[in-house]
Amino acid sequence: EDCRFSQMEVQRGIMATGGATLRMAERAGVGNAMLHLLTADEFGATEALRLNFVQKLVPNAEVFAEALRIAERIAAQAPMAVVATRLNVLKAVEHGPAAAVGDFIETQKRLANSEDAAEGVRSFVEKRPARFTGR
Repeated sequence: EDCRFSQMEVQRGIMATGGATLRMAERAGVGNAMLHLLTADEFGATEALRLNFVQKLVPNAEVFAEALRIAERIAAQAPMAVVATRLNVLKAVEHGPAAAVGDFIETQKRLANSEDAAEGVRSFVEKRPARFTGR
């Protein structure tokens, strides 16, 4: 909750790096991106949440515990599905929706024929937590 953000490259005579110009415009809109990229003003966690730069606010004392809780929830999911989902989202962001859609059908077929998909259905029917193996 107490973190601070700033894209201060314009104060140093360069443009924001690491894809910040593109990603800020995509996430926060062109107007908000221009405001922060061109002024180099600092902003806090509440503004970062409003701009979609962070997913949630957590009290400083709970950051590590919350990160572990999220990691444990992700780790409880089907590993191949987690990896495929992550890669598909990144492909859409980096190469456009058409590239992500192009891979979707083959990836989904592979996942649907996996042992983990069968376990997912079985665990749902049996009303129990799934026990995924990554196969």
